[in-house]
Amino acid sequence: MPNQYDTDPTLVTTADDVARIHHTMATQVERINANKTLNDHARRVYIARAYATARDQATALREKAEQQVRDRQARLEKQLYGAAGSNDPGAVLARRDAHERAAQLDDPREASAALKRAERDGDTSMAQAIAARAVEWGWGDLINEYAATRPAWAGDMRALQELPDIDSGPAKLRAAIAYGVPQPSELNGLPDYSVNSLAAADLGDQQ
Repeated sequence: MPNQYDTDPTLVTTADDVARIHHTMATQVERINANKTLNDHARRVYIARAYATARDQATALREKAEQQVRDRQARLEKQLYGAAGSNDPGAVLARRDAHERAAQLDDPREASAALKRAERDGDTSMAQAIAARAVEWGWGDLINEYAATRPAWAGDMRALQELPDIDSGPAKLRAAIAYGVPQPSELNGLPDYSVNSLAAADLGDQQ
């Protein structure tokens, strides 16, 4: 089944993982309720523990999926904008200088002329910096001009644009639903801090 962030096929956290967590918790709760040796308090403690474990596991899956998106975004941006190139100090300074110069461009026609000069001079760092500026400002014609002779770059750009904005309100809402764990009715809608307190209760010899 697809995951919450299924625009990237390399992500491995799926709805099946969350479903397994739900099933495990439901099975545990059923067994706890079937155990006639437990008193009511002990039963609620064990159910709180089962729920807290499932909730935390689902939260960990969500965080893993979100980190995968962030990591992929960082890799793609490095590939697109030149930071994945040589770490030689001279190359680093050249990239920094190129981005500073590109940041001064505020007209797409001037930027296009600068891109042509950079390509004519073999100034890869400047060409990449201008492309980054074009993406930042949404200069579609200039982006297409740069991508026309760089199919790999164009593919990376598409992949970056297709990544979900995991920090947006709608994405956060979808994630909360996709990775949510329903609280067992036996806990009567307790807030999480109360569930944690109940789960941490020392039963001792109580049953």
